[in-house]
Amino acid sequence: MNPIIPRLIGFSLAIFLGYAPGLAQTSLPAALDRLETSHLITAYEKGMVQRQYDQLQQRLKDTSILHTKIDYSRNETLLGLLTQAKTFSTPGTSSIFHFSPLPRAVTPAIKAWIDTFIRKMDAVGLLSGWGKDELLTLNGQGRFDWEITAASWAYHTANEEYFLRPEWLKPFADSLHEFNVITDANYHLLMERSARGDLHRYTEIPAYLDFCTNIDLRALPADSIPFLDSLYARTARTFPGLQYDSIKYKVAKDTKESFPDFDSYNLNTTIWKKGKAFSYSAFYYASSGNRMLGRARLPERYYIIFNKMLADMDSPYRLHQATDDSSHFAIIALTKRQFKNFNWMHDGALGSYMMVSYEGDANNITQENITAALRAYDSIGLFSHLTRAEKDSGMTELDGKEINHYSDILKCFKNVVFDIDMKYGVDTGMYRQFTMDLALISRGGFRPQKIVDGYNWKRTDFAYGFTLGKRPYLVTLHQPGKYLDPAFWELIVKAERENDTKGRFYDIYPTDGITTVYLTRAQYAFLHSRHLLEFTDPGEQVTP
Repeated sequence: MNPIIPRLIGFSLAIFLGYAPGLAQTSLPAALDRLETSHLITAYEKGMVQRQYDQLQQRLKDTSILHTKIDYSRNETLLGLLTQAKTFSTPGTSSIFHFSPLPRAVTPAIKAWIDTFIRKMDAVGLLSGWGKDELLTLNGQGRFDWEITAASWAYHTANEEYFLRPEWLKPFADSLHEFNVITDANYHLLMERSARGDLHRYTEIPAYLDFCTNIDLRALPADSIPFLDSLYARTARTFPGLQYDSIKYKVAKDTKESFPDFDSYNLNTTIWKKGKAFSYSAFYYASSGNRMLGRARLPERYYIIFNKMLADMDSPYRLHQATDDSSHFAIIALTKRQFKNFNWMHDGALGSYMMVSYEGDANNITQENITAALRAYDSIGLFSHLTRAEKDSGMTELDGKEINHYSDILKCFKNVVFDIDMKYGVDTGMYRQFTMDLALISRGGFRPQKIVDGYNWKRTDFAYGFTLGKRPYLVTLHQPGKYLDPAFWELIVKAERENDTKGRFYDIYPTDGITTVYLTRAQYAFLHSRHLLEFTDPGEQVTP
Protein backbone atom coordinates (compact mmCIF):
# COMPACT_ATOMS: atom_id res chain seq x y z
CA MET A 1 0.00 0.00 0.00
CA ASN A 2 1.18 3.54 -0.72
CA PRO A 3 2.44 4.74 2.69
CA ILE A 4 0.67 8.06 2.28
CA ILE A 5 -2.78 6.43 2.00
CA PRO A 6 -3.26 5.67 5.74
CA ARG A 7 -2.21 9.22 6.57
CA LEU A 8 -4.59 10.52 3.90
CA ILE A 9 -7.51 8.62 5.41
CA GLY A 10 -6.55 9.69 8.91
CA PHE A 11 -6.25 13.28 7.72
CA SER A 12 -9.73 13.25 6.22
CA LEU A 13 -11.18 11.92 9.49
CA ALA A 14 -9.31 14.53 11.51
CA ILE A 15 -10.46 17.48 9.47
CA PHE A 16 -14.05 16.30 9.29
CA LEU A 17 -14.09 16.46 13.10
CA GLY A 18 -13.74 20.19 12.51
CA TYR A 19 -17.22 20.25 10.97
CA ALA A 20 -18.79 23.53 12.05
CA PRO A 21 -21.44 24.83 9.60
CA GLY A 22 -22.27 28.50 9.76
CA LEU A 23 -18.99 29.59 11.36
CA ALA A 24 -16.54 31.99 9.79
CA GLN A 25 -13.96 29.87 8.06
CA THR A 26 -10.18 30.01 8.39
CA SER A 27 -8.33 28.55 5.41
CA LEU A 28 -6.04 25.58 5.71
CA PRO A 29 -2.97 27.55 4.53
CA ALA A 30 -3.65 30.17 7.19
CA ALA A 31 -4.02 27.49 9.86
CA LEU A 32 -0.76 25.84 8.79
CA ASP A 33 0.98 29.21 8.78
CA ARG A 34 -0.18 29.76 12.36
CA LEU A 35 1.23 26.40 13.46
CA GLU A 36 4.54 27.03 11.65
CA THR A 37 4.92 30.57 12.98
CA SER A 38 4.35 29.21 16.49
CA HIS A 39 7.21 26.74 15.88
CA LEU A 40 4.85 23.79 16.41
CA ILE A 41 5.47 22.31 12.94
CA THR A 42 8.36 22.42 10.51
CA ALA A 43 8.26 23.59 6.90
CA TYR A 44 8.50 19.94 5.83
CA GLU A 45 5.51 18.90 7.99
CA LYS A 46 3.53 21.89 6.72
CA GLY A 47 4.25 21.00 3.10
CA MET A 48 3.26 17.36 3.58
CA VAL A 49 -0.09 18.27 5.16
CA GLN A 50 -0.83 20.72 2.32
CA ARG A 51 0.07 18.04 -0.20
CA GLN A 52 -2.25 15.58 1.52
CA TYR A 53 -5.08 18.10 1.50
CA ASP A 54 -4.58 18.64 -2.23
CA GLN A 55 -4.73 14.88 -2.84
CA LEU A 56 -7.90 14.63 -0.79
CA GLN A 57 -9.50 17.33 -2.89
CA GLN A 58 -8.73 15.35 -6.01
CA ARG A 59 -10.18 12.14 -4.54
CA LEU A 60 -13.46 13.65 -3.37
CA LYS A 61 -15.99 14.37 -6.08
CA ASP A 62 -17.72 16.99 -3.95
CA THR A 63 -14.79 19.04 -2.70
CA SER A 64 -17.09 21.80 -1.44
CA ILE A 65 -17.19 20.07 1.95
CA LEU A 66 -13.53 20.98 2.42
CA HIS A 67 -14.32 24.66 1.91
CA THR A 68 -17.67 25.14 3.64
CA LYS A 69 -17.77 22.84 6.68
CA ILE A 70 -14.32 22.98 8.25
CA ASP A 71 -13.49 25.69 10.74
CA TYR A 72 -9.71 25.76 10.99
CA SER A 73 -9.87 28.45 13.65
CA ARG A 74 -11.18 25.90 16.16
CA ASN A 75 -8.53 24.65 18.57
CA GLU A 76 -9.79 21.09 18.17
CA THR A 77 -9.25 21.21 14.41
CA LEU A 78 -5.85 22.86 14.74
CA LEU A 79 -4.76 20.18 17.19
CA GLY A 80 -5.99 17.56 14.71
CA LEU A 81 -3.86 19.16 12.00
CA LEU A 82 -0.91 19.32 14.37
CA THR A 83 -1.25 15.63 15.21
CA GLN A 84 -1.48 14.77 11.52
CA ALA A 85 1.58 16.83 10.69
CA LYS A 86 3.63 14.95 13.27
CA THR A 87 3.00 11.62 11.51
CA PHE A 88 5.44 12.76 8.81
CA SER A 89 8.33 13.29 11.21
CA THR A 90 7.72 10.42 13.64
CA PRO A 91 8.95 6.86 13.03
CA GLY A 92 6.14 4.35 13.26
CA THR A 93 3.72 2.09 11.42
CA SER A 94 0.48 2.83 9.61
CA SER A 95 -2.70 0.81 9.30
CA ILE A 96 -5.65 1.81 7.17
CA PHE A 97 -7.06 4.17 9.82
CA HIS A 98 -4.29 4.55 12.38
CA PHE A 99 -0.71 5.67 12.78
CA SER A 100 1.29 4.06 15.59
CA PRO A 101 4.53 5.78 16.62
CA LEU A 102 7.48 3.59 17.46
CA PRO A 103 7.62 3.33 21.28
CA ARG A 104 10.82 4.39 23.01
CA ALA A 105 12.14 4.90 26.52
CA VAL A 106 11.37 8.34 27.97
CA THR A 107 14.56 10.07 29.10
CA PRO A 108 14.91 13.40 30.97
CA ALA A 109 15.91 15.00 27.66
CA ILE A 110 12.70 13.75 26.00
CA LYS A 111 10.62 15.02 28.93
CA ALA A 112 12.23 18.46 28.56
CA TRP A 113 11.61 18.42 24.79
CA ILE A 114 7.91 17.51 25.25
CA ASP A 115 7.57 20.08 28.03
CA THR A 116 8.68 22.81 25.61
CA PHE A 117 6.25 21.50 22.99
CA ILE A 118 3.34 21.61 25.48
CA ARG A 119 4.18 25.17 26.48
CA LYS A 120 4.27 26.20 22.81
CA MET A 121 0.75 24.79 22.35
CA ASP A 122 -0.39 26.71 25.40
CA ALA A 123 1.29 29.93 24.32
CA VAL A 124 -0.84 30.15 21.17
CA GLY A 125 -4.06 29.31 23.04
CA LEU A 126 -4.55 25.72 21.89
CA LEU A 127 -4.98 24.35 25.41
CA SER A 128 -7.40 25.04 28.22
CA GLY A 129 -5.92 25.71 31.63
CA TRP A 130 -6.93 22.25 32.75
CA GLY A 131 -5.58 20.69 29.58
CA LYS A 132 -2.19 22.34 30.01
CA ASP A 133 -1.86 21.26 33.64
CA GLU A 134 -2.91 17.69 32.83
CA LEU A 135 -0.47 17.47 29.91
CA LEU A 136 2.42 18.72 32.04
CA THR A 137 1.53 16.26 34.81
CA LEU A 138 1.37 13.32 32.41
CA ASN A 139 4.62 14.35 30.79
CA GLY A 140 6.25 14.43 34.22
CA GLN A 141 5.08 10.84 34.63
CA GLY A 142 6.77 9.85 31.38
CA ARG A 143 3.56 9.25 29.41
CA PHE A 144 4.72 10.95 26.19
CA ASP A 145 7.65 9.72 24.11
CA TRP A 146 7.06 11.82 20.97
CA GLU A 147 5.46 15.15 20.16
CA ILE A 148 2.71 13.27 18.33
CA THR A 149 1.64 11.41 21.49
CA ALA A 150 1.27 14.69 23.39
CA ALA A 151 -0.50 16.37 20.46
CA SER A 152 -2.88 13.44 20.06
CA TRP A 153 -3.77 13.51 23.78
CA ALA A 154 -4.35 17.28 23.54
CA TYR A 155 -6.51 16.85 20.45
CA HIS A 156 -8.79 14.20 21.95
CA THR A 157 -9.09 16.07 25.23
CA ALA A 158 -9.92 19.36 23.51
CA ASN A 159 -12.51 17.56 21.42
CA GLU A 160 -14.17 16.15 24.56
CA GLU A 161 -14.08 19.55 26.26
CA TYR A 162 -15.77 21.06 23.21
CA PHE A 163 -18.61 18.53 23.18
CA LEU A 164 -19.12 18.87 26.92
CA ARG A 165 -20.34 22.43 26.39
CA PRO A 166 -24.03 22.95 27.26
CA GLU A 167 -25.22 23.27 23.65
CA TRP A 168 -23.89 19.80 22.88
CA LEU A 169 -24.30 18.06 26.22
CA LYS A 170 -27.89 19.11 26.97
CA PRO A 171 -29.68 16.76 24.50
CA PHE A 172 -27.75 13.81 25.92
CA ALA A 173 -28.37 14.87 29.53
CA ASP A 174 -32.06 15.42 28.73
CA SER A 175 -32.35 11.86 27.40
CA LEU A 176 -30.75 10.50 30.58
CA HIS A 177 -33.18 12.52 32.67
CA GLU A 178 -36.21 11.47 30.64
CA PHE A 179 -35.45 7.78 31.13
CA ASN A 180 -34.52 8.08 34.82
CA VAL A 181 -30.83 7.35 34.42
CA ILE A 182 -30.01 10.57 36.29
CA THR A 183 -31.84 12.28 39.17
CA ASP A 184 -33.15 15.85 39.02
CA ALA A 185 -30.46 17.05 41.40
CA ASN A 186 -27.58 15.40 39.54
CA TYR A 187 -28.93 16.57 36.19
CA HIS A 188 -28.76 20.18 37.35
CA LEU A 189 -25.32 19.70 38.91
CA LEU A 190 -24.01 18.22 35.66
CA MET A 191 -25.39 21.03 33.52
CA GLU A 192 -24.11 23.67 35.95
CA ARG A 193 -20.59 22.25 35.65
CA SER A 194 -20.96 22.25 31.88
CA ALA A 195 -22.06 25.89 31.88
CA ARG A 196 -18.99 26.84 33.98
CA GLY A 197 -16.69 25.06 31.54
CA ASP A 198 -15.70 22.73 34.35
CA LEU A 199 -16.24 19.43 32.49
CA HIS A 200 -13.19 18.12 30.67
CA ARG A 201 -13.49 14.36 30.06
CA TYR A 202 -16.39 12.05 29.28
CA THR A 203 -15.25 9.89 32.17
CA GLU A 204 -16.63 12.54 34.54
CA ILE A 205 -20.24 11.85 33.47
CA PRO A 206 -20.77 8.41 35.13
CA ALA A 207 -20.30 9.93 38.61
CA TYR A 208 -23.65 11.68 38.17
CA LEU A 209 -25.64 8.62 37.01
CA ASP A 210 -27.79 6.30 39.10
CA PHE A 211 -26.56 2.75 39.76
CA CYS A 212 -23.16 3.47 38.22
CA THR A 213 -19.65 2.65 39.45
CA ASN A 214 -16.43 4.09 38.07
CA ILE A 215 -13.55 1.62 38.03
CA ASP A 216 -9.96 2.78 37.58
CA LEU A 217 -7.80 -0.31 37.16
CA ARG A 218 -4.70 1.68 38.09
CA ALA A 219 -6.18 2.27 41.55
CA LEU A 220 -6.71 -1.44 42.27
CA PRO A 221 -4.11 -3.66 43.98
CA ALA A 222 -1.35 -5.06 41.79
CA ASP A 223 -1.50 -8.69 42.98
CA SER A 224 -4.02 -10.93 41.21
CA ILE A 225 -6.26 -12.08 44.09
CA PRO A 226 -6.51 -8.68 45.86
CA PHE A 227 -7.12 -7.13 42.43
CA LEU A 228 -10.00 -9.50 41.70
CA ASP A 229 -11.43 -9.15 45.21
CA SER A 230 -11.49 -5.37 44.87
CA LEU A 231 -12.87 -5.50 41.30
CA TYR A 232 -15.81 -7.76 42.18
CA ALA A 233 -16.54 -5.98 45.47
CA ARG A 234 -16.71 -2.58 43.77
CA THR A 235 -18.89 -3.93 40.99
CA ALA A 236 -21.28 -5.50 43.53
CA ARG A 237 -21.92 -2.03 45.00
CA THR A 238 -23.37 -0.84 41.68
CA PHE A 239 -26.89 -2.10 42.40
CA PRO A 240 -28.79 -3.17 45.55
CA GLY A 241 -28.83 -6.89 46.24
CA LEU A 242 -25.56 -7.80 44.51
CA GLN A 243 -23.42 -7.98 47.66
CA TYR A 244 -22.34 -11.57 48.29
CA ASP A 245 -21.17 -13.75 51.17
CA SER A 246 -18.04 -15.26 49.59
CA ILE A 247 -16.21 -15.62 46.28
CA LYS A 248 -13.77 -18.11 44.74
CA TYR A 249 -11.61 -18.06 41.59
CA LYS A 250 -10.06 -20.81 39.52
CA VAL A 251 -7.99 -20.51 36.34
CA ALA A 252 -8.78 -23.33 33.89
CA LYS A 253 -7.73 -24.14 30.35
CA ASP A 254 -10.51 -23.73 27.78
CA THR A 255 -10.11 -26.91 25.74
CA LYS A 256 -12.65 -25.78 23.13
CA GLU A 257 -10.66 -22.64 22.33
CA SER A 258 -7.16 -24.14 22.60
CA PHE A 259 -5.06 -25.59 19.79
CA PRO A 260 -1.65 -27.31 19.54
CA ASP A 261 0.20 -23.97 19.37
CA PHE A 262 -2.29 -21.82 21.28
CA ASP A 263 -3.75 -22.20 24.78
CA SER A 264 -6.73 -20.22 26.06
CA TYR A 265 -7.46 -19.87 29.77
CA ASN A 266 -10.65 -18.84 31.54
CA LEU A 267 -11.22 -17.48 35.02
CA ASN A 268 -14.00 -19.49 36.63
CA THR A 269 -15.57 -17.35 39.33
CA THR A 270 -18.17 -18.57 41.83
CA ILE A 271 -20.13 -16.32 44.18
CA TRP A 272 -22.19 -17.57 47.11
CA LYS A 273 -25.09 -15.65 48.54
CA LYS A 274 -27.53 -17.02 51.12
CA GLY A 275 -26.77 -20.61 50.17
CA LYS A 276 -27.03 -20.05 46.38
CA ALA A 277 -24.05 -20.35 44.08
CA PHE A 278 -23.60 -18.26 40.92
CA SER A 279 -20.76 -19.00 38.50
CA TYR A 280 -19.34 -17.51 35.34
CA SER A 281 -16.39 -18.51 33.18
CA ALA A 282 -14.67 -15.54 31.52
CA PHE A 283 -11.72 -15.43 29.14
CA TYR A 284 -8.64 -14.50 31.19
CA TYR A 285 -5.55 -14.84 29.02
CA ALA A 286 -3.91 -16.88 26.26
CA SER A 287 -0.44 -18.24 25.68
CA SER A 288 1.61 -19.57 22.80
CA GLY A 289 4.57 -21.70 23.74
CA ASN A 290 6.16 -20.00 26.74
CA ARG A 291 4.85 -16.56 25.79
CA MET A 292 1.73 -15.07 27.39
CA LEU A 293 -0.52 -13.16 24.99
CA GLY A 294 -1.99 -10.25 26.89
CA ARG A 295 -2.10 -9.65 30.63
CA ALA A 296 -3.93 -11.95 33.04
CA ARG A 297 -5.64 -9.08 34.83
CA LEU A 298 -9.19 -8.14 33.82
CA PRO A 299 -11.46 -11.13 33.03
CA GLU A 300 -13.50 -10.51 29.90
CA ARG A 301 -17.09 -9.46 30.72
CA TYR A 302 -16.50 -10.52 34.32
CA TYR A 303 -19.63 -8.65 35.47
CA ILE A 304 -21.94 -11.18 33.78
CA ILE A 305 -21.95 -13.18 37.01
CA PHE A 306 -23.92 -10.34 38.58
CA ASN A 307 -26.42 -10.40 35.71
CA LYS A 308 -27.06 -14.05 36.58
CA MET A 309 -27.86 -12.84 40.10
CA LEU A 310 -30.15 -10.11 38.75
CA ALA A 311 -31.97 -12.63 36.56
CA ASP A 312 -32.44 -14.84 39.61
CA MET A 313 -33.88 -11.83 41.47
CA ASP A 314 -36.34 -11.31 38.59
CA SER A 315 -34.93 -7.80 38.25
CA PRO A 316 -35.46 -5.76 35.04
CA TYR A 317 -31.93 -4.36 35.43
CA ARG A 318 -28.70 -5.72 33.97
CA LEU A 319 -25.14 -4.51 34.39
CA HIS A 320 -23.42 -3.01 31.35
CA GLN A 321 -19.85 -1.92 30.76
CA ALA A 322 -19.32 1.62 29.52
CA THR A 323 -15.92 1.56 27.86
CA ASP A 324 -13.56 4.48 28.01
CA ASP A 325 -10.00 3.21 27.70
CA SER A 326 -7.78 0.32 28.70
CA SER A 327 -7.43 1.48 32.30
CA HIS A 328 -10.78 3.01 33.11
CA PHE A 329 -14.43 2.09 32.61
CA ALA A 330 -17.81 2.32 34.29
CA ILE A 331 -20.31 -0.37 35.24
CA ILE A 332 -23.91 0.80 35.05
CA ALA A 333 -27.21 -0.95 35.78
CA LEU A 334 -29.88 -0.25 33.16
CA THR A 335 -33.28 -1.57 32.19
CA LYS A 336 -33.88 -2.61 28.61
CA ARG A 337 -35.81 0.63 27.98
CA GLN A 338 -33.01 2.75 29.42
CA PHE A 339 -30.36 0.94 27.42
CA LYS A 340 -32.15 1.56 24.14
CA ASN A 341 -32.13 5.30 24.81
CA PHE A 342 -28.71 5.61 26.43
CA ASN A 343 -26.08 5.15 23.72
CA TRP A 344 -26.38 8.62 22.25
CA MET A 345 -23.82 10.08 19.85
CA HIS A 346 -23.08 13.73 20.47
CA ASP A 347 -22.16 14.75 16.92
CA GLY A 348 -24.37 12.34 15.03
CA ALA A 349 -21.63 10.18 13.57
CA LEU A 350 -18.10 10.38 14.89
CA GLY A 351 -18.26 9.99 18.64
CA SER A 352 -20.25 9.07 21.71
CA TYR A 353 -20.25 10.17 25.32
CA MET A 354 -20.45 6.55 26.48
CA MET A 355 -20.28 3.33 24.49
CA VAL A 356 -22.41 0.90 26.47
CA SER A 357 -22.14 -2.86 26.05
CA TYR A 358 -25.15 -4.88 24.91
CA GLU A 359 -26.26 -7.47 27.42
CA GLY A 360 -29.02 -10.08 27.58
CA ASP A 361 -31.34 -7.94 29.63
CA ALA A 362 -34.60 -9.51 28.43
CA ASN A 363 -34.26 -12.88 30.14
CA ASN A 364 -35.91 -13.96 33.37
CA ILE A 365 -34.42 -17.44 33.63
CA THR A 366 -33.72 -18.05 37.29
CA GLN A 367 -31.71 -20.83 38.93
CA GLU A 368 -34.99 -22.58 39.71
CA ASN A 369 -36.05 -22.27 36.06
CA ILE A 370 -32.79 -23.85 34.92
CA THR A 371 -33.09 -26.73 37.38
CA ALA A 372 -36.70 -27.39 36.32
CA ALA A 373 -35.76 -27.23 32.63
CA LEU A 374 -32.93 -29.74 33.12
CA ARG A 375 -35.29 -32.18 34.80
CA ALA A 376 -37.78 -31.76 31.96
CA TYR A 377 -35.15 -32.26 29.23
CA ASP A 378 -33.85 -35.39 30.94
CA SER A 379 -37.34 -36.78 31.49
CA ILE A 380 -38.22 -36.66 27.77
CA GLY A 381 -34.93 -38.25 26.67
CA LEU A 382 -32.89 -35.32 25.34
CA PHE A 383 -29.90 -36.51 27.36
CA SER A 384 -30.45 -40.24 26.86
CA HIS A 385 -27.35 -40.55 24.65
CA LEU A 386 -25.01 -39.01 27.25
CA THR A 387 -22.78 -40.85 29.69
CA ARG A 388 -22.62 -39.77 33.32
CA ALA A 389 -19.29 -38.07 32.66
CA GLU A 390 -20.72 -36.18 29.66
CA LYS A 391 -23.67 -35.00 31.73
CA ASP A 392 -21.31 -33.79 34.46
CA SER A 393 -19.19 -31.99 31.85
CA GLY A 394 -22.32 -30.27 30.52
CA MET A 395 -23.32 -29.21 34.02
CA THR A 396 -19.86 -27.71 34.60
CA GLU A 397 -20.12 -25.69 31.38
CA LEU A 398 -23.66 -24.63 32.25
CA ASP A 399 -22.58 -23.32 35.67
CA GLY A 400 -20.09 -20.94 34.08
CA LYS A 401 -22.19 -19.78 31.17
CA GLU A 402 -24.46 -16.77 30.75
CA ILE A 403 -28.00 -18.09 30.23
CA ASN A 404 -30.24 -15.73 28.29
CA HIS A 405 -32.38 -18.38 26.59
CA TYR A 406 -33.41 -21.97 27.27
CA SER A 407 -31.50 -22.92 24.14
CA ASP A 408 -28.33 -21.77 25.94
CA ILE A 409 -28.90 -24.59 28.45
CA LEU A 410 -29.09 -27.29 25.77
CA LYS A 411 -25.99 -25.95 23.99
CA CYS A 412 -23.91 -26.87 27.04
CA PHE A 413 -24.48 -30.58 26.46
CA LYS A 414 -22.73 -32.72 23.86
CA ASN A 415 -24.56 -33.62 20.65
CA VAL A 416 -27.89 -32.02 21.55
CA VAL A 417 -27.87 -28.83 19.46
CA PHE A 418 -26.35 -28.26 16.01
CA ASP A 419 -25.23 -24.63 15.86
CA ILE A 420 -23.13 -23.02 13.09
CA ASP A 421 -22.57 -19.58 11.65
CA MET A 422 -23.13 -19.54 7.88
CA LYS A 423 -19.93 -17.53 7.60
CA TYR A 424 -18.15 -20.71 8.53
CA GLY A 425 -14.95 -21.02 6.51
CA VAL A 426 -13.26 -23.01 3.80
CA ASP A 427 -12.36 -26.35 5.36
CA THR A 428 -12.23 -29.44 3.18
CA GLY A 429 -14.82 -32.00 4.28
CA MET A 430 -16.90 -29.53 6.29
CA TYR A 431 -20.22 -30.41 4.63
CA ARG A 432 -19.57 -34.08 5.37
CA GLN A 433 -18.82 -33.19 8.99
CA PHE A 434 -22.01 -31.11 9.30
CA THR A 435 -24.03 -34.06 8.02
CA MET A 436 -22.42 -36.40 10.52
CA ASP A 437 -22.94 -33.92 13.36
CA LEU A 438 -26.64 -33.66 12.50
CA ALA A 439 -26.87 -37.44 12.54
CA LEU A 440 -25.37 -37.46 16.04
CA ILE A 441 -27.86 -34.95 17.49
CA SER A 442 -30.78 -36.89 15.95
CA ARG A 443 -30.10 -39.84 18.26
CA GLY A 444 -30.79 -42.27 15.40
CA GLY A 445 -33.59 -40.35 13.69
CA PHE A 446 -31.39 -39.16 10.78
CA ARG A 447 -29.01 -41.84 9.42
CA PRO A 448 -27.34 -40.66 6.19
CA GLN A 449 -24.97 -42.98 4.34
CA LYS A 450 -22.60 -42.63 1.38
CA ILE A 451 -22.05 -38.92 2.03
CA VAL A 452 -20.70 -37.00 -0.97
CA ASP A 453 -18.81 -33.75 -0.30
CA GLY A 454 -16.97 -32.37 -3.31
CA TYR A 455 -16.07 -29.03 -1.75
CA ASN A 456 -12.65 -27.62 -2.63
CA TRP A 457 -11.67 -23.98 -2.28
CA LYS A 458 -10.36 -24.05 -5.85
CA ARG A 459 -13.84 -24.50 -7.33
CA THR A 460 -17.13 -22.80 -6.53
CA ASP A 461 -19.58 -25.48 -7.74
CA PHE A 462 -19.48 -29.03 -6.40
CA ALA A 463 -21.64 -32.05 -5.61
CA TYR A 464 -23.09 -32.69 -2.18
CA GLY A 465 -25.43 -35.46 -1.12
CA PHE A 466 -26.06 -38.70 0.75
CA THR A 467 -28.30 -41.73 0.80
CA LEU A 468 -31.15 -41.91 3.29
CA GLY A 469 -33.54 -44.84 3.52
CA LYS A 470 -32.02 -46.31 0.33
CA ARG A 471 -32.94 -43.12 -1.53
CA PRO A 472 -30.18 -40.93 -3.02
CA TYR A 473 -30.27 -37.17 -2.37
CA LEU A 474 -27.90 -35.03 -4.42
CA VAL A 475 -27.53 -31.32 -5.14
CA THR A 476 -24.96 -29.00 -6.69
CA LEU A 477 -23.79 -26.44 -4.16
CA HIS A 478 -22.31 -23.05 -4.96
CA GLN A 479 -19.80 -21.49 -2.56
CA PRO A 480 -17.59 -18.78 -4.12
CA GLY A 481 -16.30 -17.54 -0.76
CA LYS A 482 -16.48 -18.44 2.90
CA TYR A 483 -20.28 -18.31 3.24
CA LEU A 484 -21.90 -21.73 3.28
CA ASP A 485 -24.48 -22.58 0.66
CA PRO A 486 -27.79 -23.03 2.58
CA ALA A 487 -28.93 -25.52 -0.08
CA PHE A 488 -27.10 -28.27 1.87
CA TRP A 489 -29.41 -27.68 4.84
CA GLU A 490 -32.48 -27.50 2.63
CA LEU A 491 -31.57 -30.92 1.17
CA ILE A 492 -31.17 -32.44 4.64
CA VAL A 493 -34.52 -31.06 5.80
CA LYS A 494 -36.22 -32.37 2.67
CA ALA A 495 -34.68 -35.84 3.02
CA GLU A 496 -35.38 -36.07 6.74
CA ARG A 497 -39.05 -35.12 6.36
CA GLU A 498 -39.56 -37.60 3.52
CA ASN A 499 -38.12 -40.49 5.53
CA ASP A 500 -38.69 -39.83 9.23
CA THR A 501 -42.22 -40.24 10.56
CA LYS A 502 -41.33 -39.92 14.24
CA GLY A 503 -39.50 -36.60 14.48
CA ARG A 504 -37.71 -33.79 12.71
CA PHE A 505 -35.16 -31.00 13.07
CA TYR A 506 -36.64 -27.89 14.67
CA ASP A 507 -35.02 -24.48 14.29
CA ILE A 508 -34.45 -22.73 17.61
CA TYR A 509 -33.65 -19.18 18.65
CA PRO A 510 -31.29 -17.33 18.74
CA THR A 511 -29.11 -18.14 15.75
CA ASP A 512 -26.42 -16.66 13.53
CA GLY A 513 -27.00 -19.22 10.81
CA ILE A 514 -28.38 -22.69 11.53
CA THR A 515 -29.32 -23.63 15.09
CA THR A 516 -31.43 -26.75 15.31
CA VAL A 517 -32.43 -29.55 17.64
CA TYR A 518 -33.90 -32.95 16.79
CA LEU A 519 -37.19 -33.76 18.54
CA THR A 520 -39.94 -36.26 18.22
CA ARG A 521 -43.34 -34.72 17.76
CA ALA A 522 -44.22 -35.58 21.35
CA GLN A 523 -41.04 -33.90 22.63
CA TYR A 524 -41.78 -30.79 20.56
CA ALA A 525 -45.34 -30.58 21.88
CA PHE A 526 -44.09 -30.97 25.47
CA LEU A 527 -41.44 -28.24 25.19
CA HIS A 528 -43.58 -25.88 23.16
CA SER A 529 -46.59 -26.04 25.47
CA ARG A 530 -44.41 -25.42 28.54
CA HIS A 531 -42.29 -22.70 26.90
CA LEU A 532 -39.09 -24.60 27.72
CA LEU A 533 -37.37 -23.88 24.39
CA GLU A 534 -37.46 -20.92 22.02
CA PHE A 535 -38.67 -22.13 18.63
CA THR A 536 -38.75 -18.60 17.30
CA ASP A 537 -37.79 -15.10 18.38
CA PRO A 538 -39.58 -14.58 21.74
CA GLY A 539 -40.65 -11.15 20.50
CA GLU A 540 -42.55 -12.67 17.57
CA GLN A 541 -45.87 -14.49 17.45
CA VAL A 542 -45.44 -18.22 18.08
CA THR A 543 -47.47 -20.57 15.92
CA PRO A 544 -47.87 -24.07 17.46
